[in-house]
Amino acid sequence: MKFFALSSLLFLTIVKNTNAYWETLINDSLKDYGTFEKYWAYLYPWGSDHNGSARMYGAPDDHNHVYLENNSVVLQACRINWDEGKSTANPHPVIHYHSGAIHSIQTFTINDQYPNYEIRGEFIAPTTGGTWPAFWLNGAWTWPPEIDILEFKGTTTNWFNTFRTSSDVSTYKEAISNPNTWHEYRLWISKVSDVNMDIHFYIDGKWRAKHTANHVGKPFHLIMNLQMEGSASGQAPSGCTLYRGRNIYVGRSNESAPPAEPTTTTTKAAATTTIAKNPTVEPNSCSKKITSQGYSCCPANCQIVYTDSDGTWGVHNDQWCGCGEGSTTSCSSSFTSQGYGCCSRCGEVYFTDESGNWGIENGDWCGLPSNC
Repeated sequence: MKFFALSSLLFLTIVKNTNAYWETLINDSLKDYGTFEKYWAYLYPWGSDHNGSARMYGAPDDHNHVYLENNSVVLQACRINWDEGKSTANPHPVIHYHSGAIHSIQTFTINDQYPNYEIRGEFIAPTTGGTWPAFWLNGAWTWPPEIDILEFKGTTTNWFNTFRTSSDVSTYKEAISNPNTWHEYRLWISKVSDVNMDIHFYIDGKWRAKHTANHVGKPFHLIMNLQMEGSASGQAPSGCTLYRGRNIYVGRSNESAPPAEPTTTTTKAAATTTIAKNPTVEPNSCSKKITSQGYSCCPANCQIVYTDSDGTWGVHNDQWCGCGEGSTTSCSSSFTSQGYGCCSRCGEVYFTDESGNWGIENGDWCGLPSNC
């Protein structure tokens, strides 16, 4: 939960010898279509549909929604005015857009042979209502694992997410100033045990957060996509929307030493937005590790916005607080009448339709309580 100040970032330097080396896997891949298609495939790894209202299109002979321009890749989502049915993926939203997605042909696995990975890219991501751009790692075999490097949901706030399970998620959110200009989003991943890896998140070269996840040995595809509606708030655009990326880089090392970490701790930064839901005088039960540091438990029905070794955190009255499990389990009959259950607590909205707000728990869709 604590923020760190860095005057400069130290990057891992590896001497090229028989014992330690650095390997670049993706770099300068956007200069022409011949080079691009050696590293990238069109659509998602599983096909054209996902959990939003955009269906992905793209192929070597179809560059309407995925095209190269000035050493960058551009994804374009455009509203359609005909009935194309529903997405083949849960929760089967009606298709309103044609858009673009790409994914790495190669998969990336953090293991004993390659315990360190660096992944980065520069992006101009749309932040208008109804737009849902992302740059993320997704499990090549199953979901989860998932690590979101860039994710905007109709606002100027970027979400760093790490999914260990559908209900065990670490999230760090930060508002991005001047979102219509280029910004760099970066990961450094280090293997720290036979099971766990540390995931360091950076924005424009500055360290922002660290998550730990049990994803060692699990292969990932790297995905860039422009989804629409779904989890994105606000009114979706009636025309076309662009999402640009450049300088996308993936490298790995067989060196076991982790990167230089931030060394100067400061006090916990003040939260910028009050996120607690329906504040009452009744606090929820939260971790003693949190209260022992002088923080209070959030009001009941709080929203978890960050998770670390101390517990789950929320925000109330612009102050960090411990967000436990206290919440209602009731939801609209419009969910249960379709055979879905109610979510056990307030959490992230993954999709919104005429039934209300949908969450995910234990790998299944669930209805979020109306007071979340």
